[in-house]
Amino acid sequence: MALNHHDSNLVHKVITSFNKAVDQPYLKQFLGNPEVSDSYISSLLFLFGETDFQEEDIHDAVLTTLLVQTALDTHERINRHGLGRERIRTERQLTVLAGDYYSALYYFILSRCNNSKLLHALSLGIQNVNEAKMSIYQSKDTGDSLDYRDLQTAYTGIAEALAESYELVERTDTVKDYLLLRALLEEKKKYSHNQISIASRYIERSNGKQGMSVEAGFDKLIDGILDLFIKGDAEYGTFQTHYPAYLNEIHEKRKYCNTYAMEEG
Repeated sequence: MALNHHDSNLVHKVITSFNKAVDQPYLKQFLGNPEVSDSYISSLLFLFGETDFQEEDIHDAVLTTLLVQTALDTHERINRHGLGRERIRTERQLTVLAGDYYSALYYFILSRCNNSKLLHALSLGIQNVNEAKMSIYQSKDTGDSLDYRDLQTAYTGIAEALAESYELVERTDTVKDYLLLRALLEEKKKYSHNQISIASRYIERSNGKQGMSVEAGFDKLIDGILDLFIKGDAEYGTFQTHYPAYLNEIHEKRKYCNTYAMEEG
């Protein structure tokens, strides 16, 4: 029988398993537990549609993907800020350690369930994400070397790896666009607080010749993706039907970012 992959119970199970897996007392003492998003988990479950994979298999695959993404996000915090002054060096060194710890957990889970195909796909996904980030960070001021696919891969490459390992083609573009849209709104908010990111770096480089502000560059990217959900194919509509609250959340975050930018301006 096909599993209802949109069941909130499965989302809860993944979150519970994730929190249990990352519960390392020493790291928790200094860094707290990493944040986990039910919208990210739900978007990964959406990839499976009404397929006949076993719930346990899907649970382990989504949990593993979540751990990999968390490890990359944790390491990215150091890439953005460096090790800094001595008084915060210990915390940031622990952040590196935490990222390594989460990476080790995903290897452990995959070895336990003997999913070599997903292991290979995620390993390749990590490589693709890191190469995309390097391409953006090392790009020239002219932006000639930038590719939109690098921006997309930097934020969605791990989810895409999951989809490829299970041959889940039908909904991949929809999920990638939602995850990138979600990330861009978060990064725009951080940029308003003077925090750099892969997205702001990409926009600075790609919009240099046009004289467009970074804020306007964020808006251009966000509007382009939102149009896909308004005018896109059936799977975009299906996503909105299953997760209307997530798209409403996107619109609310967008309003907040625009209001904050106007007040600061």
